[in-house]
Amino acid sequence: MSQSNFVAKMGIGFQSVNGIENGQTKPLALGLKQIQVLVHQMGDRGKDLLIKYFPE
Repeated sequence: MSQSNFVAKMGIGFQSVNGIENGQTKPLALGLKQIQVLVHQMGDRGKDLLIKYFPE
């Protein structure tokens, strides 16, 4: 998923995404849940991300 697509789906700005990617900020719990849902919707492409960042 492109950063532009991610920003549009999450409803946040590029600055926020860059801060998260660079480890400067962390998303709130609600934001993490939204990210988990988006990654899950990616199907097989998001499988590794789910395992790494959202272990059950």
